This record gives sequence, C-alpha cells and structure tokens, in this order.
Amino acid sequence: MYVSQIFNNIESFKNINKLIDNYQKSVKSSKSHNVSNKHYPFEIERMFYESLLNNLDDEIIKYGRLLSKYQVSNFCEGNEIRSLKNNIIGSCAVLVRYVIQAGVDERAAFELADEYIYLVEAATSLDDLYCLSDLIYLNFIQEIKKHKILSIYSKSVTQAINYIDSNIEKNISLNVISKHLNINDKYLSKLFKKETGNTITNYIHYKKIIHAKYLFAYTNMGILEISQQLSFNSQEYFSKVFKQFESISPGAYMRRLGR
Repeated sequence: MYVSQIFNNIESFKNINKLIDNYQKSVKSSKSHNVSNKHYPFEIERMFYESLLNNLDDEIIKYGRLLSKYQVSNFCEGNEIRSLKNNIIGSCAVLVRYVIQAGVDERAAFELADEYIYLVEAATSLDDLYCLSDLIYLNFIQEIKKHKILSIYSKSVTQAINYIDSNIEKNISLNVISKHLNINDKYLSKLFKKETGNTITNYIHYKKIIHAKYLFAYTNMGILEISQQLSFNSQEYFSKVFKQFESISPGAYMRRLGR
C-alpha cells in the first residue's frame, strides 16, 4: 500500500528521475576526475566468504589480501571518509549474513553488526576506519570458530578453547587455564587431548601462529614485534614454533605475502 501511494504521486517520479540524472552526471564526473567507482571482482569475494564459511584460515588470508588490493568504490567526491564508511557498512551487511549461514545465532550476529556500524559511523579518521574494517572481519571469523567449537566439544574443553582464543596474546599455559576454569590440570589435559587430538601446549602454539599469520597479513608489524605481542620468550623461539607449523620461517612467510 505504501509503495503504491509513492508511485501514484507524479512528484515522486520527478524526484526519482532527478536522482537518476544526478547519479549519471556524478558517474561521468567521477570518470573525468579519476574518482574510483570500481567494485571487487565477484569471484574473489565469493571465495573469501566461502573460506569464512569453511573456517579456512589460509584461504581467508589469501583472498582477504587479494580484496585489499582493490581500491574501494568512491561515490562521495571530496569525502573519502564517508565513502569508506559506506563500503564498510555494506560489507558488514553481507558478512553478517554469511556468519548466520555458518550457524552463529542470528540475534547475536545482528547485534554485533549493529555495534560495528555504530562504531563505523562514530569514527572520524581513515586510519580508524581501516582498523575497524579489519576488526570486524577478524571478530566475525572468531564468532564462526566459537560456534563450530560449541557444536563439537564438551563444556570443559570448549571453555578451555574459548579462554585460549580470548587470551591468545598473553602468556597462557595448562596451569593458568585450569586455575581459571577451576578444573584439575591433569584431568583437563587428558580430556583436551582425547577430544582434540592435541595437547593444550601444542594447541596454544597453533593458535598463536594462526594469529601471527593474520598480523603479518593485515598489519605492518615485524617479526620481533609479533613475537612480543604474542608473549613468546624470544624471537628465536617464536621463529622455531612458526616453522614447526608452517614449514617456513616467519621471514619467508612475510616475503610470500609481498612484504
């Protein structure tokens, strides 16, 4: 009823035609002034979201970096911040639907998206917006991982994994986790190994290296900075653990990323 009322109004048609004319003029002007109105290649974007659904960290990094090489669309000539906000909000709207498709609670996912959109609108600089963009993706990825964990493991193991994920940059160990969860350390160690096939120490190292790969891919941090950020005792030990999981050194991994 509301739609028919609008389009029965001749003035509305006139206004819409004006908007279309203004848009077409804007597109012509943007081309003549080298204003970007490019879009991401759909296939790369599709592969990125498929990687999210399937929880494939290396693929997420690969396609995320490919997407980052494309300049975002800019229909707000002279207002780069507004243009970037529009792009991030649009991406967030798409991302939240993939997150729900992956099994994350719909209400929780939309509440998280609403919070991020509020933060995007409140941001006042390009640097803040780029940081927020990375944060949105990383946190939604984390929500997908948490959902998959809840559907597989017992309560105690799930709590241990969630604690590791939430404190991945801290110096954590079996003793620290068992005390936090008020669980006997020997019982937790045995249960964790039984359900995951990994020792807690090995799992902590694995998650730290996954996090390190994201930091290499999406920040300008160097090897020493990342080893310190992740609370490794030394850069040498961090490099040793990294190579155990990735079969290459952190330096070689950075070169592979083109850094």
